[in-house]
Amino acid sequence: MWHGVTLHIKKSVEVIRDGGCGNYLEELQEKWDLIDPSKKAEAILSKLETGSNGLKFNPEAFSFSFSALKAYENCPRQYELQEILRMPTRASEDSTGAMTRGSFVHKVLELAVEAKVSEKDAMYSIAENLIKDPEWKDVDLDLTYPLFEVFWLRNQNRIPDSLVVEQWFSVPIDGFVFKGKIDRIDLLDPSTKEVEIIDYKTGKYDVSPEDRSRQLLLYAKGFEHMHPEYRVRRLTLDMLAREKPRVFELQEDGEYKSIEGRVSPLDSGAIASMVETARKIAHDYEHGFEKTGNPESCNLDSR
Repeated sequence: MWHGVTLHIKKSVEVIRDGGCGNYLEELQEKWDLIDPSKKAEAILSKLETGSNGLKFNPEAFSFSFSALKAYENCPRQYELQEILRMPTRASEDSTGAMTRGSFVHKVLELAVEAKVSEKDAMYSIAENLIKDPEWKDVDLDLTYPLFEVFWLRNQNRIPDSLVVEQWFSVPIDGFVFKGKIDRIDLLDPSTKEVEIIDYKTGKYDVSPEDRSRQLLLYAKGFEHMHPEYRVRRLTLDMLAREKPRVFELQEDGEYKSIEGRVSPLDSGAIASMVETARKIAHDYEHGFEKTGNPESCNLDSR
């Protein structure tokens, strides 16, 4: 369509410049098959009728994290804004400072474990030096001390067993690529190369059974894909603002069960449900993302 318009304008300019009309109308008629806008209009209308936006989902260009899938299930349009258009939304605001504080605690623990500190004061020294960085200017250091105290009580004797911190992974599953970052991996038994995956949580609320199943099982699958020489025997959510961590041990039947009997085991179907969500995202990428029916879950005011 635009090719035809461009040719028409070009010929009009030539007519004005040369002072004659020539045979440009005949030339347009001769090349009408090339510039006929109705053909492209038909294609556009066809896409509208079928609900297609003309985009094609390329699984090699996309990867899905646990948090991104959760954002989609909360509100597909919010996922589009955050993950595809990369636009900030009200849902990504940190009005209480909890997200920034959590990121600060994660960074301090990363540096402390990586340095294999043997004294609590060394961990606090890392925090006091890091807080000077402008990135953390809004963090109230006093609010982080209780979290560091809990971490030290639970982990001071385990730091030497740390194998790696902040481990990125990507893993293909059923035609999609899933990704994530593991806070810490500890070596449990050097002879069997069994490891524990640890994820720090700084919030005061517990993680739902569905969310912990998805996150921890994805981490296990991702780490074993990247490092097939190891076996993940234990999965832990170190809940620093709560009384106890959530710890799940691998059983002979392949299921991860809590070391506390009253806590349900990790759902072995969690990965399959994540794949199903990825399929929905692929569909919506080609046909459009919609708001959820719950307006409170789909606050789309962008900044």
